[in-house]
Amino acid sequence: MFTILERWRRVREALLHGWPGIALSYYRKGGEFDWNRTGRWAADVLSDLWRSRSSRSFYNVNFPMLAGNDPEPEVVWCPLDPKPLPLNYRHEEESGLYYAGEYHLRHRTPEADVDVCFGGRIAITKVRLL
Repeated sequence: MFTILERWRRVREALLHGWPGIALSYYRKGGEFDWNRTGRWAADVLSDLWRSRSSRSFYNVNFPMLAGNDPEPEVVWCPLDPKPLPLNYRHEEESGLYYAGEYHLRHRTPEADVDVCFGGRIAITKVRLL
């Protein structure tokens, strides 16, 4: 698994080389991942996004974690949340600098990607490179 920053770095690098990119994230707040259900959502979203891709932007998609009996999530196009994730840093001799954030404690801008995803909907944001 890659961190969000690593996924963004990889998709940005792909764009710089002329390849299209889409970054996918799955918000987990405990419990087991439901890869089959999330995979179905991803297939639908990727099919739509692939047709509308462009050379100077990429899409960031955040999938919510829902209970098995929850209804299928709404797909929402929304802006990125500018509020930072609170991080804790420490230095480990074997692996160097280590950081960790608690996403569920993140402050949210109403109707931005973090709020949309935490609210049980699929958040899609178009991110433009300058």
